[in-house]
Amino acid sequence: MRDEIGDGDSAVYGLAPRARRRGRLVQLALVGGGIGLAAATLAYLNGTEGFGYGVVLAITILGLGLGVAWYVRRMTQRVRLTVGNAGVEYDAGTHRIVAVWEDVVAVDDVILGADTGPALVLRGDHAVSGGPMLGIAAVGQAIEATGSSAPSFKATIPLSGFIQGKLAGSPLEADLRDHVPELVDTYLARQGGAPTR
Repeated sequence: MRDEIGDGDSAVYGLAPRARRRGRLVQLALVGGGIGLAAATLAYLNGTEGFGYGVVLAITILGLGLGVAWYVRRMTQRVRLTVGNAGVEYDAGTHRIVAVWEDVVAVDDVILGADTGPALVLRGDHAVSGGPMLGIAAVGQAIEATGSSAPSFKATIPLSGFIQGKLAGSPLEADLRDHVPELVDTYLARQGGAPTR
């Protein structure tokens, strides 16, 4: 999803429908798991002296499931990618990464949890704010790149959540081509696709 902002020199991308559906599935799994675990606890303790504690435990489990599902929903709503003349900004909800175009060294496939696919690989770490997820990621190089050296979470901006299908031919490709055309061409050539112009 692409929206123009300001004077038209920046484009803001929200999560693509496929990524939003994935977030909803995680929410449903958390709520369903909480309901199932709460029901199993009540069934197990039904008729025992611990039934009162089981009710409290079941309500707690259900509350935790709902709370985490709400958190996942809030985070998926906040995820944004801004591409502009000044540079690129990735707001993941838990952390932000901001870089100027001179610090983008590659467009490459990376393995980053559910965001496996194309990403901008940056020269150095560019996280400007972080949360607990960024702190965990900083421990090691959890990303594996196919074409360039394995960067850290703080030096990678995933693109797969902002495109529907492949990068080639997407509005995001056109915006990236305005700023780093050689890197986009190199990536598409490795993917077996001819550069689009």
